Amino acid sequence: MRHSLPFLTTVAAFAVLLSARDASTQDLGCDLGPPEEAGAYDPAHPEVLVGYFLLTEVSTAWNTTVTHTSRFDLRLATPEERAGALQSGIGRFPREITHVGHYYRSDKSSGDLAEANGPIIYLGCRECLDASPTVMWVAAADDAALWGLWRNYQTGIAAVRDSAGNYAADPAGYFCASRTEPPGREAKTMPNTRLEQTR
Repeated sequence: MRHSLPFLTTVAAFAVLLSARDASTQDLGCDLGPPEEAGAYDPAHPEVLVGYFLLTEVSTAWNTTVTHTSRFDLRLATPEERAGALQSGIGRFPREITHVGHYYRSDKSSGDLAEANGPIIYLGCRECLDASPTVMWVAAADDAALWGLWRNYQTGIAAVRDSAGNYAADPAGYFCASRTEPPGREAKTMPNTRLEQTR
């Protein structure tokens, strides 16, 4: 599939971005690279992706630098959820998952689906025909934040076009996701996890 970019390739691409860092990126609300003490995602410690995060995506796909902020939460998937995700059916495809949660495009959003399989996080519905998820590769993580690259492969009906009507390059860039608390809403504890989810 188009979004099966090897993780080592992602890390290498992220290293290229790091080498190209300049002072202008420091004012975007998302540092281009992680601190030196942040390590690569370790499959032996999936809990590093558990939490509520403030996400800053920096788009670099169209020779411009645009930022977008949103929020997402993740918790470890239960054995039943992991088994259920492997089942195929009408309108769905089998997939491996390690985490499940919600994606909030804005403070007023009711929440869309979020999933992860190891260091790859999917924000948005992966089975919907009208849109496609944002795919994020976590290249580095610590107790405070996650860093990496993102891309939306425009696999749904909706796709970005330029002024001439041609398909534009896939939206893509880099991100940082800072661990934070749910903003301004009454929180309730999600089952089987320490994670808090907003209404």
